[in-house]
Amino acid sequence: MGAHEYRVSINNPNTFFNPLNEPTVVAVGSNHINNSGGIAGGHVGYLWQSGKAVFGLEAGLDWMNAKGSIATAGIYPQNAPVTFRFNERVSTDWLFTFLGRVGFDAGGWMPYVTGGLAVSDLKYTNVFNDNFYPSTGTANFNQTKVGYAVGAGAEWKFNSNWSVRGEYLYVAFDNITGSSVVAVTAIPAINFTFGHSATFTENIARVAVSYHFGGPVVARY
Repeated sequence: MGAHEYRVSINNPNTFFNPLNEPTVVAVGSNHINNSGGIAGGHVGYLWQSGKAVFGLEAGLDWMNAKGSIATAGIYPQNAPVTFRFNERVSTDWLFTFLGRVGFDAGGWMPYVTGGLAVSDLKYTNVFNDNFYPSTGTANFNQTKVGYAVGAGAEWKFNSNWSVRGEYLYVAFDNITGSSVVAVTAIPAINFTFGHSATFTENIARVAVSYHFGGPVVARY
């Protein structure tokens, strides 16, 4: 389900990488990760109707098993054939949303658009290895971030109290940021740091079944 996007930036490249090598390191460490996983959870909300227009508020909490990884390698232009490697992973375990929605009553069907707040616990790991001056560095971040969700769907009320819907959401979060120290085994005095920035987005397709309390005009579910 969906895709994560992240980029790696370097805080102080002049302490380690020469001007010829630095752009290659940044390019190899800046990637997109496609991830996949399942989603399951529950929601509670309130609907009210005015004419054919239907308005609603909904809070939802979903378990997610979204994860992805990538391994990349490069050759230093100034020091060929010396190589370096990045191993990077991203994941998230849960998603909370608080969404408003506007729909149209088309008989048994209700198409709608939705949008609002999203919150999730985002995990990012970046491992760098170099065999020129043998060195390694690991960034491991776990940050709860606030973002937004927008989407659309269609709901079918198949009897007086039950409905089923299909929905698409695009979810984006504030960046994860931080730094990591790369330890140079042979010469500790030249240890250096990477600065990291990870941008997370999700494309979510989900199906939900709802039980409606009350009549056809106002419903809690």
